[in-house]
Amino acid sequence: MQGIRVKIYVHKTCASSYSLFRGLREKGLLERVEIVEAKGPLDEGGRLIWSVPWVLLDGEVLAGDPVDPVVIESAVKGSKIDVGDPVEAFMETILHSSLASSIAVLSRSLEPVLDVSLASAAVRSPLSGLNPRDVLESVEARASELYNEWSGKLARALAIGFVRELWWARGGTLDPGGLESIVSSGGFRLWLLAKGSLGRVGLPADPRLVAGYREVGEAEDFLLKTGPALIRRVEREQTGILGDREWMSL
Repeated sequence: MQGIRVKIYVHKTCASSYSLFRGLREKGLLERVEIVEAKGPLDEGGRLIWSVPWVLLDGEVLAGDPVDPVVIESAVKGSKIDVGDPVEAFMETILHSSLASSIAVLSRSLEPVLDVSLASAAVRSPLSGLNPRDVLESVEARASELYNEWSGKLARALAIGFVRELWWARGGTLDPGGLESIVSSGGFRLWLLAKGSLGRVGLPADPRLVAGYREVGEAEDFLLKTGPALIRRVEREQTGILGDREWMSL
């Protein structure tokens, strides 16, 4: 698409992708960007797509989930933006990436997710002017403190992602009793081991220890206490997304 500087990778089931699409439609910006479906793990530059939406500006990583339409508008207009605290922005980006958050929780560390493109997405480097390597240095200096501070939030975010993917895996139907049975029999732990690793790469040296992780216990408790509400939330979200003909035919 000649003259288009902004490329946005999305997935049709992603609530954040759908929300961004609607925001851009309302602002009349759909014709100013290229929206493509992410069909593999890498973007055009060979970088890992940590989350969707995943946004490039002139081929450079601009943003990852969460993405406000204002960021895209700024990119189209060439305006600079302020992202506030870059460390906070980086942690929010991990929180909104089920891949990054699962890797962090599985390893109980931020070290495996200290990635330059993820940092660039977090702080909107092409528009903020912030150097992603400097951001990573700041995060690394406080990595243990930050993980302890955010681990509960990461666990709850993963729990929601687990319900969504279980809903998909069961053909778009899930009842509270079924969810409780699966969680109680170790289903969430199994999902986490699969989600946060590739084969055996990324697994703890002794994967059995995951069963005793405090973070895993917190996520399981959250699922057991709020399961019915989470199922209703996922059903409303996915029904709305999959029922939008314009979006699904994009």
